[in-house]
Amino acid sequence: MNSIYNKEFVVYLLSDRKKNTITGIIECGPELQSDLKSNYKTLVYFDKYRDRKKAVRKKRTLLKMENKDRIMYVKKKNPEWLNLIFTLQEYLKNSIT
Repeated sequence: MNSIYNKEFVVYLLSDRKKNTITGIIECGPELQSDLKSNYKTLVYFDKYRDRKKAVRKKRTLLKMENKDRIMYVKKKNPEWLNLIFTLQEYLKNSIT
């Protein structure tokens, strides 16, 4: 049985074609797939946390930013605006096993 102390959390930003962004947080698992069914199909940022409170704090920080500021933040981490979904899926696969 997993305790909350063994869980990992992922804070992420998804983008649509016009670079509008939404943010979310998941426990390591396949939950992100449900968000990808929306118009926001490009995972442009994610960060991993073992502490749920830190993950929630990061998500709140991202939510407080205006979209233009989130775009600038992502461009610092992901200048090519690449879809990181396969990177995240690989991470999740390795962290679950």
